[in-house]
Amino acid sequence: MTKDYSTVKARILSKYIPYSEYDKAFWDYELLQIDKVRYIIVQILSEKGNLKYSLIITDISDKEMNAIEIFHFYNKHQTIEFF
Repeated sequence: MTKDYSTVKARILSKYIPYSEYDKAFWDYELLQIDKVRYIIVQILSEKGNLKYSLIITDISDKEMNAIEIFHFYNKHQTIEFF
């Protein structure tokens, strides 16, 4: 699992996804899988009220973890690396 370095790519891709397609509580959207690789776009509202964009790329199947679980799993991993 990895997170795309560029937040710009996720922001550009998100322009083509109607808000009605996002999970209302989390604002995640999963692009079509390519060779069992999942691409998950996540929009997060920052404390300052700005949208932050992430693109998570993983080969973890949707049977193992849904998009929200993958996002939280990635963030826990990132927090551990930070410390």
